[in-house]
Amino acid sequence: MNFINGILTIINNHKDTLITVSGWIFGILIFIIKFIINRKDKKRDRKVEAYNGYMIKIDKIMNNVSNDPQKMLDLYNEFLKEALDNAGNEESIDKSLIIFNEKLKDFILKATEPLMIIRQELNQLKLVCSNKLLLKINELEILILDYNNAVQKSLGTCVKNDINSTVNELQVLTQNERWRSFEKLNNDILTIMRMEIGS
Repeated sequence: MNFINGILTIINNHKDTLITVSGWIFGILIFIIKFIINRKDKKRDRKVEAYNGYMIKIDKIMNNVSNDPQKMLDLYNEFLKEALDNAGNEESIDKSLIIFNEKLKDFILKATEPLMIIRQELNQLKLVCSNKLLLKINELEILILDYNNAVQKSLGTCVKNDINSTVNELQVLTQNERWRSFEKLNNDILTIMRMEIGS
């Protein structure tokens, strides 16, 4: 009992000091808690911003990519029409083939530009993503590299002015399996992103 009375006496004598110290401790704790919360929010905001940038660009690219096979087919049909219209005139057919190959090269080079943009976006994502998402990003980069290698190979074929080789390369380049893999990986990436930002 004397011990409790002694503590109460000390508290009464130093009431103002204890209130001041308690206020400071409470203020410091609130500051630390706010700092931790703000830091988590900023980290989350950076993720949301990076993920949003990726999703906007990937949507544009996916829309373009879905139209690309039709554009290639249109180029090929244009060449066939020219070749049939000039049947028997080897010089005109050769000229048409050269024009077709030039248009095709331009088309293929333009088709690879969006993939380079994706790679840049993926590099930004690597800075803020989880290890689980990083694995999917690495898989996507391998797929993009595979596609770019196929494009380079097809460009080499176009240079030869051999229509059969060019058509074969176009078929390989527009293979549905590659696009399905790309779409699946992209969907996996988007799912993980949504999980990470709590959507």
